Amino acid sequence: MTRKFDCKGDGCGECQVCRYLDYLDWVESVAFDGPKSIERSPKIDAYLAEMDVT
Repeated sequence: MTRKFDCKGDGCGECQVCRYLDYLDWVESVAFDGPKSIERSPKIDAYLAEMDVT
């Protein structure tokens, strides 16, 4: 079963966009102050930039 790409902002925690945003929040909460090396999703980053969500 494929996950829904975007729930359109209801914060479901299940779609790809919500899970990605949750991941970024988690990284920010556990990372030390300084440069971070995380695996970004160019596809979702481009989508969020287009939607002006971030």
